[in-house]
Amino acid sequence: MTEYLSNKFRWLSLVATWAVVCIHSRTDRWAVGVEDYATKVEASIADLFHFAVPLFFVISGYMFVNSFKKHGWLLLLKRKVRSLYIPMVLWCIVCLALCLPIKIYSGKDVPTIFDVIKPIFMIFPG
Repeated sequence: MTEYLSNKFRWLSLVATWAVVCIHSRTDRWAVGVEDYATKVEASIADLFHFAVPLFFVISGYMFVNSFKKHGWLLLLKRKVRSLYIPMVLWCIVCLALCLPIKIYSGKDVPTIFDVIKPIFMIFPG
């Protein structure tokens, strides 16, 4: 990859990162039932930044294909295992080490990821 293209990707990633921060900093989601002008303006401005996630996918896809062509699939697989899989397994072990004693000693159920996602997507049993 040329230095010119690398700089372009860095700037695009910077803009996309800023846009994601703007999306996540919306406060109108917490103002349930509030329909004032500021809430609508904030939601409209945040909606302008939804280009960020597709932009990250495009940049990531380009970098993945470029790396695949340059290094081959075996080295790419080794790098992904080292950078994604191993940290995920370690994080799961840390979470298990923290949550399991709570469940054992308190007798209460530790929330699962589904318990966290359920209210977000309004998934209710029955």
